[in-house]
This record gives sequence, C-alpha cells and structure tokens, in this order.
Amino acid sequence: KEHLLATSQQLKDAGVVVCETNRGGDITYHGPGQLVGYPIVDLNALSLRIDSYMRFLESVIIDVLAQYEIEAHRDDCATGVWVGDSKICAMGVRVSRWVSMHGFALNVEPTMQHFDLIVPCGLVGRSVTSMRDILEDKCPNMSEIKGVVSDKFRGAIRRQAQVQQEPRS
Repeated sequence: KEHLLATSQQLKDAGVVVCETNRGGDITYHGPGQLVGYPIVDLNALSLRIDSYMRFLESVIIDVLAQYEIEAHRDDCATGVWVGDSKICAMGVRVSRWVSMHGFALNVEPTMQHFDLIVPCGLVGRSVTSMRDILEDKCPNMSEIKGVVSDKFRGAIRRQAQVQQEPRS
C-alpha cells in the first residue's frame, strides 16, 4: 500500500479501482491496452521451479518484442521485461501444488498516466513504457499481439517439454 501514490479521489477521477490479490510481486496496474496473460502451467511436468518459470515467461515476452524489432531484456535486479531502463512487461505469479496462476501484463497501449498513480512494482525511480511509446504508429493491434504471444508461448512450452523428455547422458 505504501506504493499507492494516489488518493481515493484521484483513483475515482481516473476510473481506477484498487484490487488486492495473492499473486507475487508488488503493486501493478492492469487496464485496457495491456495484454494480461495468466498461464496455468504444471511446472513439474516441465521440470520448472518458480525462478526458472519466471525466466521462461520473460523469454517468451522478449521473443514477442523481438518480432517487432524491440530490443528487450531481463534485469537481474527486477523481474519482468525491460526496454532500456523502462519496464514494458510486469510479472507476478502464484503457484499452488506446482501449478502456476497469474502471470504477466504486457504494455501494448495502456493509458500510461495511470502508472503515475503508483510506484510500479515498488521500483522507485524506474519508468514504465509501452509498445505504443516505442513503435508509435507502427504498434500492432491487440488481436495481433494476442496471436503472437500465443504462438511464442506454445512454441516455448513445446521446446521445454522436449528438453524435459530428452534422455540424460
């Protein structure tokens, strides 16, 4: 709650509702213009643990952004996907019996001013960006992004399943 910067009236004026959740991570924003994906994955079946699953999710989003010639990367100090020093995709998961819940929020073209109401992910002094900020008029629509994320995620799951099934030498 200490990372919520807005008053109740500011939130109301912006049309933002605060919802508490039991997923990992700090405060974040979900709204129109974001692709929010909550994959339900049996981590045991893929020989993943929480940390490796987070790196897996980051890799999928990095691959998606690369398709649009956006150079994205991980940050060793902060989970998520970054472009330069700005976060473009927040991540937070909850795992129960090694099945994942929650996931990621990729900023395609959200109302960026809504991020001014919080300290995103509790990362003081770090900025947030979106595909629209980077690509401007070349930003793909949400339907296209959904297809690309689905394809990249499906391919990454297949590769991980194959690695898990390969005989160990």
